Amino acid sequence: MFLCIVLVLFFLQLGVKVDFCQAIEFDKNTNSTTQHQNDALKFYEKSISLYKLAASEITLAENETDRKKIQPLLEEAIKNAEKAIELNSKDSEAFYHLGRCLLELSKLETGENKKQLLYEAQKKCEQAIKLDENNADAFYTWSDCLMELADGEKDPLEKKVLLEKARAKHQEATRLTAIRLGFGKN
Repeated sequence: MFLCIVLVLFFLQLGVKVDFCQAIEFDKNTNSTTQHQNDALKFYEKSISLYKLAASEITLAENETDRKKIQPLLEEAIKNAEKAIELNSKDSEAFYHLGRCLLELSKLETGENKKQLLYEAQKKCEQAIKLDENNADAFYTWSDCLMELADGEKDPLEKKVLLEKARAKHQEATRLTAIRLGFGKN
């Protein structure tokens, strides 16, 4: 009988040790995940700061030379947004922000470079919407990309298609914004 009690106590203690060790391991993983998320947030916030600085400089730019000086800020904002996404690929806002930065960078380019940046910006907005279907900012940015593409399109039929798509994205963004502000219905 004594041996049974000792064995039961031993196994109970062993079970407690296993649970305790598992809890410690879980805590380590949780801390690692939290640090990972904090790092992603830092890159995202740095990207936003650089974007805002670039946007204010764009507003003040008087000529093409002034505007080209802004390009390094946008490129750095893009790198930081990409790093934030690398660390947290579920962040809809980071994808939207990357799309917005690519859109702004496209405004400094011409021809095929401009188109490629606009297509890439659209992809990032689409990814943001896949992660959060209520991301009105991503819909607005996607609409802006389509408007920029339409502006450079020579084929009238393709231009019309792009403008119709832009209108649809803009309407969805407006609908989502109205809902967020309490003026619309789902």
